[in-house]
Amino acid sequence: MQRSVATNIVSDTKYYNLLKKYCKPACYPDEHYIPTFLNMFHGSMNANRTVNWVDWSMGGPHPAMHEGVNVTESFIQAIRNNGTLCTYNDEQTSVLSLRTKVFS
Repeated sequence: MQRSVATNIVSDTKYYNLLKKYCKPACYPDEHYIPTFLNMFHGSMNANRTVNWVDWSMGGPHPAMHEGVNVTESFIQAIRNNGTLCTYNDEQTSVLSLRTKVFS
């Protein structure tokens, strides 16, 4: 993230307060505010390419935790090679960058 964009984000009071007021029951800045702000004001800088993979099977406001012993090469490959396609530079691809959460 460029320093100027980060400065815009941490300097903002208008949109953060709106999100805090209307996003119920709870909003998490890293998951809701920052992506929304970036899309609103810096959308051209977004490659629309990062994949977030989360396991919501446990229910609740947070995804399942993946312990180190369970994070194997086959686990990562199963996430990356699940048949999902994305678009990059107006071309469809199955090659996805991967950002997952939550690991302990």
